[in-house]
Amino acid sequence: MKLTVSRHLFHDCMNARTASKFSYHALNYLYEYYEEVDPDMELDPIAIACDWGEYDSKEELLADYPQGLEELKRQTCVVELPGSFLVQAY
Repeated sequence: MKLTVSRHLFHDCMNARTASKFSYHALNYLYEYYEEVDPDMELDPIAIACDWGEYDSKEELLADYPQGLEELKRQTCVVELPGSFLVQAY
């Protein structure tokens, strides 16, 4: 049995399973990202939360990744969102 997940349902599932780890803008990006990469994937909020991290500022991001933003962008996906950075684990 399959259920098509709308953007709204995606937000609800992610917030319920990950204790609102991601901002509204980050969840919108992740929804669009996974819709493009694999629209038939099974929704696994915990796996998504393990694959991505959100940082509220560049300083917070660089505390975890001191090699610098440009080097990090060469190694993995870094998305600048309104008010935060979304980083894919590598």
